[in-house]
Amino acid sequence: MGRRSGTGTVGRVPNLSQRVGTSAPAPRFAGFCSAGVAFIVALLVGCGSDGSYTVGWRFFVTPDATAADDPTEPASAACGRHGVDAILVTAVSADGGRHQTTALCTDGEMTDGLGTGQWQFTLSQLDIHGQTVPLPDGAVDPERSATVEEEKTALLEPEVVFIPRPACTDGIDNDRDGLVDLDDADCGGQPAGNSEAPAAAAAR
Repeated sequence: MGRRSGTGTVGRVPNLSQRVGTSAPAPRFAGFCSAGVAFIVALLVGCGSDGSYTVGWRFFVTPDATAADDPTEPASAACGRHGVDAILVTAVSADGGRHQTTALCTDGEMTDGLGTGQWQFTLSQLDIHGQTVPLPDGAVDPERSATVEEEKTALLEPEVVFIPRPACTDGIDNDRDGLVDLDDADCGGQPAGNSEAPAAAAAR
């Protein structure tokens, strides 16, 4: 699965040795330049996070799922079908620190750097416009907690399983008939309807 880091990521530093010809003697200040580059990289890394976390997610197949053993499906298959473009992870530390980062929903997993300490994580679904996806009635954004340690990666467990929106309010033309959500007569005017397909097709 793809991984995406947050804003503390250090960009790739070019390999300076590839820019210096081997036939010419190295200038006397080459060592100074190399040391300077190393110092800058170290400074940037030092200003970043000193620990990290990893979190993964899936989706329940239907919005009426209520038990942990209800059927689920991978994010790579579910995100587009449910109108989810990205996952927003909000972390709040025990001393009030706050960190946010996003990852493509279809990645199904992300790893990001974070300061050490006890953190509480909340995962939210975002649509293609970056807006928070409304949750089905009674559902809440899943939360996890973990202790992040220096030079270690905390795994947020168990894996997050999102409850998808009903097909008749997910902003998607699920049956590709040109009609979306309640504009599709097959939803019968019911926002909680879980199929835009004609009754015969939905029963298959």
